[in-house]
Amino acid sequence: MALKHIVVVGGSGNVGREILAALIDNKDDFGTISALKRKGFPTSGVLKGLSPKGVRILEADFKDKASLVAAFKGRHLN
Repeated sequence: MALKHIVVVGGSGNVGREILAALIDNKDDFGTISALKRKGFPTSGVLKGLSPKGVRILEADFKDKASLVAAFKGRHLN
């Protein structure tokens, strides 16, 4: 199964950065690559630096199910 739309939670952390780097290196294999950040918190420098590389920054309230469902809709989770 080809993954079309991927969301990485914790993309600015130690592991998330490595996952996003590997996805970016193979970005032609995916439709979109997104990083999910917490709503109401500033976007980290790490995530800001990934936007020009094609990573979409999504935002959700991690304590609100509807907010998370909306962010994940139509995407594969990693």
